[in-house]
Amino acid sequence: MPEEFPKNDGVLSTEQRVDRICEIWNDDFISEFTNLRRQSSMSTGDFKTTVSVAADYAPGLGDVTIDVDASGAGRTITFTPNPIDGQTHVVCKKDSSGNAVTVDGGDYNINGAGTSTIATQYLCKIYRFMGGANEWRIISSS
Repeated sequence: MPEEFPKNDGVLSTEQRVDRICEIWNDDFISEFTNLRRQSSMSTGDFKTTVSVAADYAPGLGDVTIDVDASGAGRTITFTPNPIDGQTHVVCKKDSSGNAVTVDGGDYNINGAGTSTIATQYLCKIYRFMGGANEWRIISSS
């Protein structure tokens, strides 16, 4: 059971309470990250958070943001055939070329289609795997 945040009981100063809250959040984050690693059998080296690519790419579970340079040619980002519920990737096109970035849902559709396209510089789309719907969904585009 998660530890409760310290209450303002006059024993701890505001600074001490804030420090303790930060410790609790950090402990919870480490615990959740450890569980995620255990579920996916990934090592900490696999958790990249942001990657920049200029070639076709298959992101891993830890690749949260994929910054794609398609200036040399169109690029394809292909999602894993074994996503976990809630898995999220943010795919961004960073160049101004006319080449598109195609996002392929792998073995699953994206909003009912096999692929999604990003053709505008700096456009990012957030994709989340919805296990109950058994497909990737675009939950935001900016």
